[in-house]
Amino acid sequence: MNAKHHIDNNLYKSKLSNTFSLQYFLNTISILCLTSIFLFGTYKIFNADAAYLGGILVLVILSLFRNKVKSKPYSYIRPKVSQFLFSNLFNLFNVIFSALCLIIIYINVQGSSLVFEFSSLGSVIFMMGLPVGFFFWISFTRTDEKAKLGIVNSKRHETFKSYEIYFIIITIACFGILYDFLPQTINYLLFLPILLLVIISILNFLFHNAQHKLLLKFIAAIGKKDLEKDQEHISLLNVYEKKPYKLSKLLKENFLTAPLNEQYYVLYTLKRISAIDEIENIELLIEKTDSSNEIHSVLTDISKYLKSIKDQIDEIKNPYEYIEQSNDLAVIKGLIRKQIITPDRNFIIKLLNDNRLSVKKPACIVAGYQDDINIISILIEHLEKPELSLWAQLALENIGEKSIKYIEIEFSKRKENLLFVESCFALLCKINAEVAHQILFNSLNETNSNIRKIAAKKIIINNVKVTEKHRTYFAKLFDDLIITLLSNDYLIQQMELRNESFKMLKKAIENENKEALYIIINILKLYYSAAAIDEIFANYSNRNTESHAIANCLIDLVIIDNLSVHNKIKILFSPKEKALLEFLQEEFPETTLQPNFESEEQLIWGILNKEYDQINSWTRACTINILQYAFKEDIPFELASEFLNENKLLKETAAVNIYKNLPEFYTIFLKRLPANEATKIDYIIRSNFDVVQQKQIYHDNLLLFDKIDFLISIPYLNKLSVAELLNFHEYFEVRVLKAGEHHISLQKEFNLGYWIIQHGNASYSKDGINYNEYKKRDIIKVSDHESPTENVYFNLEEDVRFLIVDEVILLNIIIGYEKIIQKYLEELPKKSEIMNGKTLNKEAA
Repeated sequence: MNAKHHIDNNLYKSKLSNTFSLQYFLNTISILCLTSIFLFGTYKIFNADAAYLGGILVLVILSLFRNKVKSKPYSYIRPKVSQFLFSNLFNLFNVIFSALCLIIIYINVQGSSLVFEFSSLGSVIFMMGLPVGFFFWISFTRTDEKAKLGIVNSKRHETFKSYEIYFIIITIACFGILYDFLPQTINYLLFLPILLLVIISILNFLFHNAQHKLLLKFIAAIGKKDLEKDQEHISLLNVYEKKPYKLSKLLKENFLTAPLNEQYYVLYTLKRISAIDEIENIELLIEKTDSSNEIHSVLTDISKYLKSIKDQIDEIKNPYEYIEQSNDLAVIKGLIRKQIITPDRNFIIKLLNDNRLSVKKPACIVAGYQDDINIISILIEHLEKPELSLWAQLALENIGEKSIKYIEIEFSKRKENLLFVESCFALLCKINAEVAHQILFNSLNETNSNIRKIAAKKIIINNVKVTEKHRTYFAKLFDDLIITLLSNDYLIQQMELRNESFKMLKKAIENENKEALYIIINILKLYYSAAAIDEIFANYSNRNTESHAIANCLIDLVIIDNLSVHNKIKILFSPKEKALLEFLQEEFPETTLQPNFESEEQLIWGILNKEYDQINSWTRACTINILQYAFKEDIPFELASEFLNENKLLKETAAVNIYKNLPEFYTIFLKRLPANEATKIDYIIRSNFDVVQQKQIYHDNLLLFDKIDFLISIPYLNKLSVAELLNFHEYFEVRVLKAGEHHISLQKEFNLGYWIIQHGNASYSKDGINYNEYKKRDIIKVSDHESPTENVYFNLEEDVRFLIVDEVILLNIIIGYEKIIQKYLEELPKKSEIMNGKTLNKEAA
């Protein structure tokens, strides 16, 4: 935060601190006035000592049980009133009580002599002021004050708040002792306290209004962010995977000043991609680098290597035939990079349509330098292929606005493929043109809620500019998410966790809530102060009174321009409040906000009967899995539609449930599938459940449910929601290595990336000598970026199944993933086992 904002922040905090101090002083005076009226009223019924001690005892009891005393009245009143009224409930009571006292005085005054006699009823009313006023103060005023302190984060006043009640009681006790020494006249003991009580209460109404304005200014001040203008160092690490079209520029401008590890990375990347187009730049760097510099020899070696590739390419007479007949990947990549220097449209198209993935990936990058319609069409086709989607996105982003209209056409045809939708929307954000952004905003009105959520998340994550005219596009999604959160919370409340499947279902619904909450928060940030919205929802999961008060305080102060939005956010924090529920029910009469499920069975079918875009397929799959425990007789008939569903997750999960419980129906439904599809699903089911001792570990028999369940459990993927993992899971390729020794070639690109252990334990080495031990969920980075190593090595005591994901995937779909994964890799246990003299089986892999 820059100096001006910091000064503003401190200025408002200082002013608020002064208001808190004044507030405590005025409240203390008000309570002392109530004490004086209390003591004045007691002489008719009690003697002075009994009244004094009795009053103190009542206040002590109220303070000891204050949490129980205030919880119900607070929860009943707070959702129904505004922040201004809630802040002044104690003052409002004081005014009403003072008016009642004056009425009693007026009734009981005797003639013009102002001789004052009151009945036992009047005495009781005078006495009620102190305990009732004290109750209002501890239940509402203190809660409100603590909420404001929490917003401002005033530690000094928070410390005082922790013992304020005891201070007040001690002050009252001292005042009671001094009471007998005051002038014993009605003017001093009754009229003056009533007058002061009225004046202080009226002043407090004005005072709280000013305090609320200061709070808003304080929130606005802390919410301002600086515009970064410093020339931040651009890292060369992963630049090819994230910004391949900046590689040449950064090589010329940043290489010499970059750290040694970044220099190594970029040079071995140039070698890996056979970047013959960069030979001239490398030669210039050699001239500028001292021969004693450690990187000089690497520059020279890479230059020689690329020149040798270029010489081989120069000898090729017919590149079309060479591509078809040769498997020399280094030369083929050189031919691909040559298209940057002397492009051949037809040759690039041929490369994009090649059968080899290791050819198509670099071809996508080269294609990004062209804006030919045919090339754009092929790249758009590649967007829905997990192995190529990110590379095609990088290329189309570089082509820019010319590709937008073709993306829009294809999007309208392939909306059912959510991976394609994800790719299109991410790409439209990165192209950063108004026409591209308008497609995103229009998609917020799609009938499929999944598409609406994807569009909203891409707009949020990529900081797409949202103007006033765009805000209305979020209305439908916002309402959907509010209803989803409320209904899901109601489902969770009714769920009895009798077995592990119910726990998994609860987690699935909670994950949906987490995603819905994330979008709601960020939509609100488009309208209101980001700092205020963050503070509101920081208290969402904390159901205590103080957190609730903070959230409601800010909701009432910040969301003042739209009553509907105000009430919808308020209901999230008070979901049982009937008035708010009635308001929402009136706005959505066709929606059952709190369906009554009398049994677990009704609850399960209530979830399964929802529309497919109302809950994600993971939650539906978790619900299906519960059926095998309790409702076996219904399974074949109710799950027939899921068995025939095109969604792979639901198809497999339904098939597993039917197969395990009523296999005779399994065979019947299996025959309804196309022969090829039936064979595949039958194989994966039987290979998981027909083995007597232990299910067989193959690369092609991992159930999708188990795959998603595993990915969810990985700590360094928690930036992704389950909905995103459902779309991205195809990026994680399954591979099984059999027990024994393996050397893995780094020349084959399908080996490069992050190897996550899904089953078993593995010993891994970069040099074949020093091995580190890895277990389930550990991640192994298999990379050729920083060194010229050609192989890495595994030693396995059992069959091990890995999920392998390209580095480019995680770097581009999770913001800040480099830091997340690097931190995790640094924290992995290093258990070395020296394996000198061990001979590796070179045919093992």
